[in-house]
Amino acid sequence: MKIAALVALAVVTVALLVGVARFTVTPSAEAQSVTTSIFASKKATGFKVVKPDRTIFGVQGAICVTNDGKAATQSLKIVDQVQYAPEGGEFRDVPGATFTIIPAVQLNPGESKCYQYDVRFTPPADAFKYENTARVTITNFTGHLGEEFGPLLRAAFVLP
Repeated sequence: MKIAALVALAVVTVALLVGVARFTVTPSAEAQSVTTSIFASKKATGFKVVKPDRTIFGVQGAICVTNDGKAATQSLKIVDQVQYAPEGGEFRDVPGATFTIIPAVQLNPGESKCYQYDVRFTPPADAFKYENTARVTITNFTGHLGEEFGPLLRAAFVLP
């Protein structure tokens, strides 16, 4: 099946960015009974906490997911990953800076929920800029039944 629409929106406000992604397709009547689609958005804000014995860096925010289909989600999973890029370079994962959310309760049609995250990490010495990605997947996404599928969100952030 073809993806009928993909919308990505990024709005930067100093240390805060909101990313929005939406996937929709036109399913057959029988597929509509078990498949669905999701809408997701994310906010990311970098932080720094200075303690007498150490300095802690990280990113925190929320990933909001809406089930805008006609069936409950199945195997909803959110994998959040901090990435950095050296000056003039490509983004790459910050080692160990990942956070996985597997909600205990799935989303019913029309239901929305925001999931908080807080990822702490050691900034790489050559880091020039940062982004926080989140892959939001379900296993009953229309057109992708049985496979983990869903939007990839990106939100830029700065460390104070």
